[in-house]
Amino acid sequence: IYFASINIIFEKKYRILYEPENILLEHTYHINALSVSPNEKYLASCGGDQYAILWDIDTRKVLFRIQHDSWVANVAFSPENKFLYTLTGKNGTIAQWNIKTRKQIFEKTWHKGQETRGFAVSKTGKRAVISCKDGTFNYFNPNDSKFYSMKIKISDVELRKVCISKKTIIAAADSKGQIFLVDINNSENILFDVIYQDVDEEMIRGLSFNSSNTLLAFTDSG
Repeated sequence: IYFASINIIFEKKYRILYEPENILLEHTYHINALSVSPNEKYLASCGGDQYAILWDIDTRKVLFRIQHDSWVANVAFSPENKFLYTLTGKNGTIAQWNIKTRKQIFEKTWHKGQETRGFAVSKTGKRAVISCKDGTFNYFNPNDSKFYSMKIKISDVELRKVCISKKTIIAAADSKGQIFLVDINNSENILFDVIYQDVDEEMIRGLSFNSSNTLLAFTDSG
């Protein structure tokens, strides 16, 4: 994991390198995802070594490590900086952890036997979404274990990335370069549109709304 103090914007033809402020060496296999807490005090990382790690950003020190039973696909923070969520990629198991006590609050498996990578928590903390290799996603309320949706299928290939703008709008991207906008306001009649299709069907590898929910940024394998 690298920390850099310079914001870099460059065109594809340039290769600009800067020395990082710090290099954090703890994971023993590839890192799948990173997340910074809303108060910018914590960094979470996860990887193929079956660990999620919580870091103190100021000191660059490890606060605690969480071992899982399979590779860890994604991590996310709750908006009030109280909880860390981890997603295992093998069975789509979501776990909620109390950052202060370092105790697990709940654990739920969503896609047993299916690889799962996409995960996001809304800024209100009242919705979370998880996407799967079979082109489906579920959404749920992290604060209410009884509230969750059935599987919703919008693609024939893996939904690789998901993010949430407002509590009823989800963006999802698949491995063939399609980006979907999904309105979950009416759970009985889910509406979605394909808003982008990469001409070379390059996999979408990054997806994010800005803070005002007016822009959607993404990156593909190309």
